[in-house]
Order: sequence, then structure tokens, then C-alpha cells
Amino acid sequence: MQQVFVESVQKILEINPGMRDSLYSYMVGIVLSDRMFNEQEIGFLFTVGESIFSFTKKEIADKLASAIQSNFVPSFESLC
Repeated sequence: MQQVFVESVQKILEINPGMRDSLYSYMVGIVLSDRMFNEQEIGFLFTVGESIFSFTKKEIADKLASAIQSNFVPSFESLC
């Protein structure tokens, strides 16, 4: 399944390299959709971000931080 994923993303980026940011943001959104993430998910985003999307570690960290910040909604319990 991972091979199919990698090949699919590479083919899409060959056809339209301008989708690089959109595709990666979509992946980040999927990881954050349950409002929880673990070390394995973050590791996956860094690995894929570097190897397939050619982002630097700093770019990946900035994208993750931005996504977390823009989607952060505190719960009532955290305010007490």
C-alpha cells in the first residue's frame, strides 16, 4: 500500500508540481483530523515530506505548527 501511495504522489507531482503544497497540507489535515497525533504519525509526515515532497525539516515543522495553530480549539475542561 505504501508503494502505491508513493508512486501515486510522484505521478501527480510529475504532472502538476504546483500541487506539492496542497497534497502535503491534505496529508497533514488527515493526520490531525482526529485532533490527536502520535510520534509515528509525525515521523511519517517528516519522512514523506523530505523524501517525496522535498521539503526541509524546517519547512515541515513550520507546516505542522501552522496547521496545529489554525485548528486549535481549546476544550472547556482545559480552561478550568
